[in-house]
Amino acid sequence: MTIKEFIKDIVLADSNKNYKYYRITMNESIDGKKNFIIYYQDSKVKSHHSTGIEFDYKEMLNQKICLYYLERTIRVEDVINMDLDFELKKKYKQLKNAEVCKGIKGVIKKWGQEILERDNIKKVFKDSVSKDDLIIGIRQLIENIEKKNMEHSELAYEIDKCKKRQNDLQQQIKWLEYRLNNKI
Repeated sequence: MTIKEFIKDIVLADSNKNYKYYRITMNESIDGKKNFIIYYQDSKVKSHHSTGIEFDYKEMLNQKICLYYLERTIRVEDVINMDLDFELKKKYKQLKNAEVCKGIKGVIKKWGQEILERDNIKKVFKDSVSKDDLIIGIRQLIENIEKKNMEHSELAYEIDKCKKRQNDLQQQIKWLEYRLNNKI
């Protein structure tokens, strides 16, 4: 069976197609993955591929699929976005070599400044503070900075999780409003 036949014989023939999604498996893979879903929304057949890349089933209509498929009723938890069909969103920023080098240069510059400050402290105190005391003080400063950076990182992660959850809930509310307005 091809994707085209599946859509014609299964999806479009289903009287409850507005409430369901269908997961099918292709015989050939795209980026190592074969699964994708098809669903019917706003009088159109739409699709998402399990690789997370933009995917248009129309380009694959003649592809063969496995005979088994999964058919499920759409639940509010399944809704990610009601405004967009599918847009590729980069969740994680891919760093380029130039950006990594810039970051490394920044760290080296910061260390250089710390060394200069250490030398300046030695000149100011003129050996009234021992090297061991300076090392202990600098270690404590570094530990404090690392602790603050860790706290900042954890807070930023929690904020990102809350923002994603808020967005998911907003989209699920839109889905429920859509269902109420269309009496689905």
